[in-house]
Amino acid sequence: MTVVVLAAWLALRIAEHPVPLDFLTPYIEDALTTPDGRLAVKLDGTVLGWNDDTKTLEIRALGVQAGTAGQSLVAAVPEMSVSLSG
Repeated sequence: MTVVVLAAWLALRIAEHPVPLDFLTPYIEDALTTPDGRLAVKLDGTVLGWNDDTKTLEIRALGVQAGTAGQSLVAAVPEMSVSLSG
């Protein structure tokens, strides 16, 4: 019973507002940065949200910036996401 109530609360919470997952941010930055460090990716944050269009959960990276080792900005994207589907 407790699990059902918790799952329902979490579903409502995610549908209303994204849930911060900032503990994932350094892992995502490391995964997107090239192994040699020539291109580094930095994020402002990471959230778990609900996509109303596709009816799926998404992990969203916010404030994505990619730059060279010399700190030159190569690309900036306000938000990018990965959908989680079953």
